[in-house]
Amino acid sequence: MVGSKAKWADIEPGYEDPLSSAMTLREEDMPALFETALEAGNTALAFQPVAQCRDQKRIAYWQSQLRLYDARGIALPVTRYKTWTAGTETARRIDCAALELGMQTLAEQRDIRLAVRMSARSVGYRPWIDCLMSWFKRVPNIGERLVLEVSESSAVHVPELIQAFMRDRQQQGVCFALDEFGSGNANLGSFRDSFFDIVKIHGAYIQDVHLKPDNRILAQALALIAHRFDMLTVATQVENSEDRAWLLEAGIDYMQGNLIAPPTLYPRWLPAG
Repeated sequence: MVGSKAKWADIEPGYEDPLSSAMTLREEDMPALFETALEAGNTALAFQPVAQCRDQKRIAYWQSQLRLYDARGIALPVTRYKTWTAGTETARRIDCAALELGMQTLAEQRDIRLAVRMSARSVGYRPWIDCLMSWFKRVPNIGERLVLEVSESSAVHVPELIQAFMRDRQQQGVCFALDEFGSGNANLGSFRDSFFDIVKIHGAYIQDVHLKPDNRILAQALALIAHRFDMLTVATQVENSEDRAWLLEAGIDYMQGNLIAPPTLYPRWLPAG
């Protein structure tokens, strides 16, 4: 089994007992807690499916989400780690941990495709590159089932570096997804010159989109831009069937959110134990 999941509760970070979390997870402690978790290997992956809008039972791939735990098994708020680790080696080490667990999952589960999040800056971090290349050598064609996901805010910082990396890795079958599309960081020029296969429309435009005319216009515009450049579209944070119906009508290709399934440490394809 990937990671040490037997000792972790399948609870999303931020949803544990509020009192104990408030007492123990102070912001100033976060960098040290992340470092300790990484050193101790207190890491695991949660998985959330990305499915077709037309048929939500058809899973295109699984999104992996790294979780870190303190010594008592409390999940640390990794979704906010950028606040505490921006520009530090800890952020790169978090990317390495996510990549190692993700590649191990792909090696063990030959029938799935998996997305692993990364920062564009990790392309220049030797341990991360070494991890990726070592798995390519150990497991033939593993890249064909790998989706590397880069946030829009990260991609704009080093566009030339990430574009060169993408060209090389796509020759090995790797797909690339642009996360948080529409967050306002990328310019259309750099987007035009990128090589993303998938764009994930920012959840801020998707939640309750069937009730919000302005968000419908924005989401449609983002999808139109993506399709113009032959990129598949994923709507994120899809929570209800009304939104799904609108996404289907708008021509969005795929969706991700609790309507399909919440993130879990124990997806159906992972062996028990």
